[in-house]
Amino acid sequence: MSSIKNFQIIKRKYGVMLTLFLMVILGAGIVMAMKAPDGKNAKEPTEKKAKVAKKQDNTVWYYISSSSNQSDFTVAGNWATSNNDDECQSTGTRPCQISVAASTPAQLATYLSSQTGSAVLASSTGRKE
Repeated sequence: MSSIKNFQIIKRKYGVMLTLFLMVILGAGIVMAMKAPDGKNAKEPTEKKAKVAKKQDNTVWYYISSSSNQSDFTVAGNWATSNNDDECQSTGTRPCQISVAASTPAQLATYLSSQTGSAVLASSTGRKE
């Protein structure tokens, strides 16, 4: 009989401790869930800010080729960061300048490879005869 009584005392003592332990775990889980709503990582906004900070400024590129062929408008070698003697005008068959997030000829080539000649002409500021 004493062993049953001892078991009930131990059961009561550890039962209360187990209940308190589970309540602490549950409370910690609730607090953590409230800090990251919708299951999103709390670090995500910082990473987005870092990506925004890396945004490159636009560079102005001038079309320096005499070709009016629209396929030549997408060739990076036909563009330079300084204008040749052909001045920008309001009319003409060639683009004058474009402003894009490409500071090197390689970056410009990547940008131009995703464009059509007519798109480059349409996005240019001014024209050349």
